[in-house]
Amino acid sequence: MADIKTQASFVWLIAETVRGAELALRALVLTFFFILTALPVVAMEFTQIDWRGKTALLATGEIVAGDATRFKDELKNTPFAPHGVPIVLLDSPGGSVSEALAMSEILDSNPAHTVIPSGAKCASACASILFIAGTFRTMETSAAFGQHSCSVSGIPVQSCNDDLAKHAVRHGVAYGAVAAFVTYVPPEEIVWFNREDVDCWGISRYPFSEESGYETSDPCAFKLYSGNMPASQSAWRIDFSGNGYMAFLRPAHDHLRELQLDLWCDENKSGNLFLSMEIQGPAEAITDTIDSVNLYAEPVILRDANYRVEQIDETYSRATIEIQKSDVMPFLTETNSLTFWISTHPPYQPIVANTYLSNSREVLLFAANNCLNK
Repeated sequence: MADIKTQASFVWLIAETVRGAELALRALVLTFFFILTALPVVAMEFTQIDWRGKTALLATGEIVAGDATRFKDELKNTPFAPHGVPIVLLDSPGGSVSEALAMSEILDSNPAHTVIPSGAKCASACASILFIAGTFRTMETSAAFGQHSCSVSGIPVQSCNDDLAKHAVRHGVAYGAVAAFVTYVPPEEIVWFNREDVDCWGISRYPFSEESGYETSDPCAFKLYSGNMPASQSAWRIDFSGNGYMAFLRPAHDHLRELQLDLWCDENKSGNLFLSMEIQGPAEAITDTIDSVNLYAEPVILRDANYRVEQIDETYSRATIEIQKSDVMPFLTETNSLTFWISTHPPYQPIVANTYLSNSREVLLFAANNCLNK
């Protein structure tokens, strides 16, 4: 365990990154966060909704006294999703720290998957306490996670900041990933993380991480210490896809979607599997670059496979090949190493991802049995 001096140096090192005029962290945006005290206090609203084909509990609005009791009742009435826990969707500017901590205690005894869905923002006590309290916690593209200092009447309260950092550690998040930001970002401001930032600081936790042997990773902190990103792990995890799930692995770095491999199935083509590589850029430009797509996953070999390229969000497209029914079980149960190779037209270099499947059988089978239905 690091001594107090080392921990302090770590927090200072991250803080310097936050306070610098030109932040090295990509997509870390500092904006003003205004607390409108003139408005009447309105309790957080809890609503069960259909989300991605599953019943989820949507929590919106400011966190105020009394919300924990209602949250407990609503959570108990929310059905479990197929991956074993209920889903809680968060869209909140934060609010009462003590009430958020009470809600966190409820999540400690009633495990759930906290999600910041696309278009939503979870800030202050919502982010630093409630989101982090989820057994699984993930963000979607175009969602935002915001941190700033605890305050009373606009004055930072360091003891509260310390409590937030300790709460993070109890839930598997590195001390510095919260301590630096809640300590050095003033109460009237907020630092926003996107999905990649949350993954990079080791705040997120995807389903089936434990089953695949995925070790908690905070590449941003590692880079501050060493100057380099850590090597990626050959451990597949689960994320939502359409109304189902997909297994995914990041062969470049654990937090980067570039070259991410996605394994999924489609109810409209029962029995087949689809393997995709996510590539940054517009689909049309990527299609023009590709010469052929190949899969080497002994005993499954697909040379010059049929493929399609589609845009999946504003930033990424993906190239997809289909694994036919006859190859699905050998792929899921026998393949150990995998190479996804995209040959490109000159002057571009081939795009290649290498990884392993042997430690992630349970993850892959779950994805194969929980198809999306667009």
